[in-house]
Amino acid sequence: MAADNDERPVPLLTVTEDGKFHLGDEAAQRLSRVKGKIGVISIAGLYRTGKSYILNRLMGRQHGFEIGGTTNSCTKGIYMWGKPITVKGGFGELNIILLDTEGIGSLEKDQTHDAKIFSLSVLLSSYFIYNSMGVIDENALDKISFVANLTKHIHIHSPQKDPNVNAKSNANKKGKEEEETDKDKHIREMSLYFPDFLWLLRDFSLKLVDKEGQPITSRQYLEQALTQPSTDRSKAETRTVIRNVFPARDCVTLVRPVVDEEDLQSLDSIAWENLRDKFRTEVTELVPRIYEVVKPKLLFGQRIDGAAFIALVKSYVDAINSGAVPTIKSAWESVSELECKKAIESAVQVYIKSMNERTENKLPFDQPELDAIHRSCHLLALEEFNLKALGDLQQLVPHKEKLEALLVDEHNKYILSNDNASQAQCKQLLLKIYETIDANLQKDSYASLPDLAGEWKRLIESSYLPVAKGKFKFIVLSDFVTQRVSDTMTLLGQVLMDKLTKRHRQEMDEMKHQLNEERDDKKKLRDEYNAARQDFKSQLDRSHQHIDTLTTQNSKKDEDIAGLRRQITKLEKDLAAAQQTIQDLQNKKEEPKRMEDTPQLLPQSPKKKSKCSIM
Repeated sequence: MAADNDERPVPLLTVTEDGKFHLGDEAAQRLSRVKGKIGVISIAGLYRTGKSYILNRLMGRQHGFEIGGTTNSCTKGIYMWGKPITVKGGFGELNIILLDTEGIGSLEKDQTHDAKIFSLSVLLSSYFIYNSMGVIDENALDKISFVANLTKHIHIHSPQKDPNVNAKSNANKKGKEEEETDKDKHIREMSLYFPDFLWLLRDFSLKLVDKEGQPITSRQYLEQALTQPSTDRSKAETRTVIRNVFPARDCVTLVRPVVDEEDLQSLDSIAWENLRDKFRTEVTELVPRIYEVVKPKLLFGQRIDGAAFIALVKSYVDAINSGAVPTIKSAWESVSELECKKAIESAVQVYIKSMNERTENKLPFDQPELDAIHRSCHLLALEEFNLKALGDLQQLVPHKEKLEALLVDEHNKYILSNDNASQAQCKQLLLKIYETIDANLQKDSYASLPDLAGEWKRLIESSYLPVAKGKFKFIVLSDFVTQRVSDTMTLLGQVLMDKLTKRHRQEMDEMKHQLNEERDDKKKLRDEYNAARQDFKSQLDRSHQHIDTLTTQNSKKDEDIAGLRRQITKLEKDLAAAQQTIQDLQNKKEEPKRMEDTPQLLPQSPKKKSKCSIM
């Protein structure tokens, strides 16, 4: 919805010709989107007393809610401003909903209608402004006298439990004094659920002084007016009821905004700066004063948001349209029921969202991990429920039980999803291991069954157990070991048996071949032996012959050798004789030289040549 369309009044409650109240769809849609704490400021009072103008000033504007200048009421039913006004006051940041009610005393409506509008305004507000003209006197009290009959238009409990109704039904059994006492209790109980009350006095011209002429505040003025004794019982009762049902009350006075009374008919068309200075000052001080004290809308001590507020309105309207009296407790139970249902839905969504954030694309988990995630998300869901649910502990019990049941169902869904993911993951991991084993089997990589078993153990411990998660981690593994591992072991055993059989067959063939070769070798050796033996015999015979020949030759050679030895002996003797002869000759040759070297005693004889022959 566009922002400019929000800046306008929207009908919250309209009244049909037959007097039925109708909840506005647009208002309901807008309010259902308001989250967080809300404060509700409503204004009621006689028609043509400037109620709408005050609401416009609370928004800091001259125009907004329609201001009337005729004898007819401009506001029909109850209108709200199109969007909340966010303020930060004494109770923190609040989304303020402004409600403008149909003027009381309109010529078009009766007192019953006025009482319903007034009652609804009080029931829906956390800060209630009663707007009137002039002073608080008997006439002013007369115009608000229907306050004394609020117990007729508003009940705290259902008729079976309402003390005021019981008082009436038992009137014959009780005295008048006891009946009044029950009514007083009922009024005091109503004060626990009623909003803060501001009596806004418009066109106020009196000086605020007490009987002694001492200055007093506007609040003190209100208290004096409400405690002033009166001989008129109805006025006295009105004063008492206002004091009792609105324990938190205040009063503010505003002077007439303009001097010329005719200008009052078109007050919104007069520029703010053209209004009386005192009026502008008083209004300027009034706005923050209201926002500072406005409280969050509470119901049985619990804050509500826009959606709960709509449920509250609907409950009150349904009661009025059915001819019953709006009952705070019944409305609260209806709102609590609705808000608890919404809180359950929101809590379940928080659980689902939180679980999805923690588990999406991450399944499977081991069960303890999933349980820990569940506990964390379960806690967030309970926090969401406690944050949004409305009701006392007794009211919340069945809703919490329902929430727990729904969370168990959701948890079981995640358990199922986790189990499915676990089964799929475990099968995938083991299939991958199987493919590795199978590829190795095709490559004939395993020499024995222990080798294959060791490979299975290694791969399962390294690639499966640290990775596999969830319930099916060991279930799938057990089935897999029973089937696939057993199959591979059987297959490898068959392969190894075939290889062993083939090897044995090859060995037998080799042994047969070897035996044949050995048989052939033996035959060959036998033939070679026989041939060699024959050859050896032939050679032996030749050797004997040769020996005989050599023996004969050796005998001849021995004789020759003996002859040669004799010749050698003779030659040796001849050689020795020759050598002696030579030595002798040498000696003889050297003797004349020695003689030359010695003194010659004897005459030398001439030398003679000698001849010798050696034979």
